[in-house]
Amino acid sequence: MDTDLVTRAQHGDEEAFASLAVAIGDRLHAVAHRILRDLDLAEDATQQALLAIWRDLPQLRDPARFDACSYRLLVRACYAEGRRNRHWTPNMRLLPSDEPMEATMKLGLYLCNMGLQSSCAIIVACARAAEAAGLDDLWVADHVAIPPDQSEGSGGRYLDPLATLAFLAGATERIGLGTGVLVLPYRPPLATAKWVATIQELSGDRLLLGVGVGWMEAEFRAAGVAYARRAPITDETLAFITRCFAADEMEANGQPFLFRPRPARPPILVGGAPPHALRRAVRWGDGWMPIGGGADALRGPIAELAAMAAAAGKPPPVVTTMTTLPLDDPPRAADQAAALRAVGVTGLVHAWRYPDADAFARAAETMATRVRPGVAR
Repeated sequence: MDTDLVTRAQHGDEEAFASLAVAIGDRLHAVAHRILRDLDLAEDATQQALLAIWRDLPQLRDPARFDACSYRLLVRACYAEGRRNRHWTPNMRLLPSDEPMEATMKLGLYLCNMGLQSSCAIIVACARAAEAAGLDDLWVADHVAIPPDQSEGSGGRYLDPLATLAFLAGATERIGLGTGVLVLPYRPPLATAKWVATIQELSGDRLLLGVGVGWMEAEFRAAGVAYARRAPITDETLAFITRCFAADEMEANGQPFLFRPRPARPPILVGGAPPHALRRAVRWGDGWMPIGGGADALRGPIAELAAMAAAAGKPPPVVTTMTTLPLDDPPRAADQAAALRAVGVTGLVHAWRYPDADAFARAAETMATRVRPGVAR
């Protein structure tokens, strides 16, 4: 790092400060992500220079004067160093309450638990890449019995979503783990509740429970579940899960039992289309999880959902949508995400088919460094 540039910036030279911000941004993109994946790299000379500049130039902590993406990465790099070196812990109270890197919209990615991309090595690499990039959550799909004539793209290979998230809970530390969505009629209520509680317990309350009634009739036939009863079965299962997380002692089929462990109930997001999904979300859940649809299509249903929740005396519901952003055009992707946020979407999950873990990591990086700053504007 040019020491003269640092000195000039310390003395209030605006041009030097701007050049320094750019230089730090370049260094951060090259170094900080690497450090966040492996804290043992924190003694890297460039990292030490960044830490020194952070301490010496308090104006870098002003988000109005520093690129939001670089600012976010610099804070995290310093925080990682604080974890590694107990002799110096950054004063995180210096962060302003409205700092821009934490947009109110959460950003996540769909993780393929299907096809060739669902190997153990690939799903672990993808999950860790999303976590290292600073994304908020990962989501998996639910299929239990794909017919041969509908197996294109997956070859009929699907990992169970709950087992996949339980596995990933041990491979990650911070990132949220969601089902997008779990088809409740496919599984007995008690077994589902036990899976949910176990993942929530072992992940440290990171589970996000997206649920739905299901749509593929062939899978219902294979599971031996009446397709016509999928809605009432869903409601019955949601009622049972709600009771399980409300008290240690439960009863099922006339038999009392203890429901333990009993961690905090995970957020429940109801998937599906209006009006049924909205009514179910208000009755049983914490929010709605639509799939697809742009800002114009979602504006009305989101407003309707908010009104329904208010009438029921419930807090404003979250709305997490699963869609596909044009990540090959980051400004356009950021504009689409910002438009969704403007109509009340609180979480966005980018879903697409990727060939390998490297492509997934590039998408995670784009979401974190190009889409998030645009949403935060």
